[in-house]
Amino acid sequence: MNARDALFKAGLLPSLLMIALLSLYSGWHARGLPRPPAPARGELWAAVKDAAWELPLPFVILIGIYAHVLAPSEAAAATALYVLIVTVLIRREITSRLYGWLAYTLSRSQILPNRGDPWRASQFDQPHILTIVAGYRPKPQWDLSTRFRFVSGNPYAPVDFATFDADSGNFVPTRGEVGDSREPPFLQLDARAQYTWTWDAWQLSLYLDVQNVTNHTNEEFHVYDYRFRDQGSISGLPILPTFGVKGKF
Repeated sequence: MNARDALFKAGLLPSLLMIALLSLYSGWHARGLPRPPAPARGELWAAVKDAAWELPLPFVILIGIYAHVLAPSEAAAATALYVLIVTVLIRREITSRLYGWLAYTLSRSQILPNRGDPWRASQFDQPHILTIVAGYRPKPQWDLSTRFRFVSGNPYAPVDFATFDADSGNFVPTRGEVGDSREPPFLQLDARAQYTWTWDAWQLSLYLDVQNVTNHTNEEFHVYDYRFRDQGSISGLPILPTFGVKGKF
């Protein structure tokens, strides 16, 4: 038996004892109180669907421990992270009409060119990614929502200078390192309005989706002219409205 299994089994008996004591206390404290009516099958199914994100948690933790992916102490941290993601990032009904969620990612993508060299940003390095979604349902048929995105600009290797190669007839650039310069951050605001007709067996939705509402210019790639003297960028999509119909059975 390794130390990880021993630590897990050492905490098993206290956990079962706590469950038994809490169950006895709850039963004793609730004695004499009127019992609520048994829930209908539809109410049980609705409760299961409402807890769809929470139910897999015990299985994820146990599989992680028995697969030797997580230590018991790491499982506690994984549980806290899972609950944080489910409650804050995935599910947030502010009111019965207003909802939204927020997602933020902090990441680094770096490379080590040679042994002894300092770590440098790779072309995929985007340290900050922020997404905010908010929606409002003034009536059950209407769903108005908006999304804001912020992403760190793509890193690139700037050209310091260029020399003319008479043999090939081309200018040969001398570049810095990837990450010495970055494109401006990506900023985009989207909006969507949807109206839904509901019948017994199906739904029909009519929607208008507008991407990049503010028509903000987002620079995707950095480019140079053939002499590497003038520079510019290739931009992403401008404002893009989309009108559509969606059916659901």
